[in-house]
Amino acid sequence: MTGVSRLVRQLLSAFGLVALACTQAPERAAPRHLIVVTVDTLRADHLTAWGYARGTSDAAGAAKRGSAAGFTLDELAAQGVRFAQAYTPRGETFPALCSLFSGKPPPETGVLGNRETLPATVTTLAERLKAAGFHTAAFTTNKLLVPGSGIEQGFDVFESDFGDERDARVLERAAAWIEAQPSGARVFAWVHLMGPHLPYEPRPSGGVDFARLFADPAYAGTANGSREYVDAAYTQQKSLTDTDRARLVALYDGEIARVDQLVSRFAGRLAQPTPSGASTLDDALFALCADHGEELGERSGYFGHSKSISSAVLQVPLFLRWPRGVKAGLVRDDVALLEDVFPTVLATFGLAPERGVRGLSLDRLARGERDERFAGRVAIGLWRFSMFSVADARHRLVFNPDELEPDEIPPGPYPIPAFALYDRAADPRETVDVSERDAARARELQAALRAWMRGLTPSTDPQSPLSPERMRALSEQGYAGGEK
Repeated sequence: MTGVSRLVRQLLSAFGLVALACTQAPERAAPRHLIVVTVDTLRADHLTAWGYARGTSDAAGAAKRGSAAGFTLDELAAQGVRFAQAYTPRGETFPALCSLFSGKPPPETGVLGNRETLPATVTTLAERLKAAGFHTAAFTTNKLLVPGSGIEQGFDVFESDFGDERDARVLERAAAWIEAQPSGARVFAWVHLMGPHLPYEPRPSGGVDFARLFADPAYAGTANGSREYVDAAYTQQKSLTDTDRARLVALYDGEIARVDQLVSRFAGRLAQPTPSGASTLDDALFALCADHGEELGERSGYFGHSKSISSAVLQVPLFLRWPRGVKAGLVRDDVALLEDVFPTVLATFGLAPERGVRGLSLDRLARGERDERFAGRVAIGLWRFSMFSVADARHRLVFNPDELEPDEIPPGPYPIPAFALYDRAADPRETVDVSERDAARARELQAALRAWMRGLTPSTDPQSPLSPERMRALSEQGYAGGEK
């Protein structure tokens, strides 16, 4: 009996091991590389895939824009998952990108505006990937995104270009750097493009005159996309005609179309087969998003973003592409945040989560699965730490308890209500306050803001004094003036 009992136990044990093996989920493959492209000042609703009537990024207009067929922004998004309700926490580049690369909102990074620097105590995505063995490089075109700002943490290579052809050159440098890495290396490349940031003066590229691409040939006015023109019009409250404003929007859209051309050619280059067979593009998680959008004279004649907490500025494009792990053709309406990119990358590459991160991984949504954590989720946006936006998939609440008015330059009126609720489905330009009609929803969003504030762990790291170099960069890009 002893031998039989021992045999039974062995059989049961073996059966248990087989059953366990059958119930365990197979380990998912991870991408080899990470490529992140961020585009300055790109409004989501001015991309064709996000519903824009003009062909700034569509496949049908690729030839007209000189874009690489199969790799336009719309096509890249369709090859992966597009997040139709993605939000930035701040309408300025530096705080938005610090949140992107840390997974934390501005109060927790200590970066509430472009004047701050990212403390060394904040762990960045580049640091995590470098520690995991990745070769890391950044190629930037914004003078605020430079070594010494803190955003360089974790990058082996950090190159910047501020010349007239900067977007084209940094994409060329990024592609060349990726191609030069040793066989078997894993890479993280980040490219930041200035694209549609003021001034709206798209340069010809690849035989395409982007300044004329969407222009009305009959226009005979004086409107141009220079900062001097739009700032003076706003400060002096000049009444632009419909054709004047249409001219400015056409120039802005020309900048977007130029970005589409450049990014499509970059992606097409990375799609070429490598000696190992698979292309770099198909072996990478490719992410594209904007830091923020842009007001285009729709509120008080303001062309800019720093003053704004509107959806035109806070809602941004975001998509993820990876053929072996992201469901192609998927569009998600779940509220996504720039802060979600950091934990998404860690989860996708099988790396341990980062403690203290506030973003949520989008990996399950990207595979077409449900994730209950996103049910009822809201996006919090802010101006400094004084005015707030709370958006769900349909409504947006504005809360300005001290009835402040943003004071960034250029000077000019930009009133923000103390309390307002907008139904973006019925009123996409957010012109009608429905807080009295839908008081229950307004209270729910205000409660969500209070809960978010209670959960914050604000940064206590002291900020370094503003360096002369950073002051010059702020002034040159229209964020400061008159200071010494």
